[in-house]
Amino acid sequence: MEVYNILFNRLLAETAKQQASELHLSVGSIPVIRKDGRLLKLAEEKLIEQELLAQVVNSFLEEEEKKILEDRRELTTVKTLGGHWRFKINIYYQKNLLAVSFRLIAGETRSLDAIAVPKAVADFSSLNSGLVVVAGPYGSGKTTTIGAMLEYA
Repeated sequence: MEVYNILFNRLLAETAKQQASELHLSVGSIPVIRKDGRLLKLAEEKLIEQELLAQVVNSFLEEEEKKILEDRRELTTVKTLGGHWRFKINIYYQKNLLAVSFRLIAGETRSLDAIAVPKAVADFSSLNSGLVVVAGPYGSGKTTTIGAMLEYA
């Protein structure tokens, strides 16, 4: 197994082990996780190098996604990594250097009751037609809410 793959799998495992919601990798920085809303450096890790991060990104992107990243300098995708963890991944350039955020996606869909949404949201789930827009800032629970609504319906 190649060095970048060993490092990457170790970082993913550490993110899951610490029950962190996110892993952030950027060139010239120590890996950072988000746990309970706080950003924490993985102090035992080394600074991320450009070549290493590029190898990590290229290891899981498909050719079409690589082209989009090259053209737009930003890409958001969802992947299963490390064998069984699902992540929403945002790849972008920061100061012309590669950076990646991995947001851990829950393995199971939670119920509307479990996420404590208003009854009106549950009522939308049982409509047979129309358009429902779920909006909010990054990390506010849009995907979780939509998943719960689809399970409820």
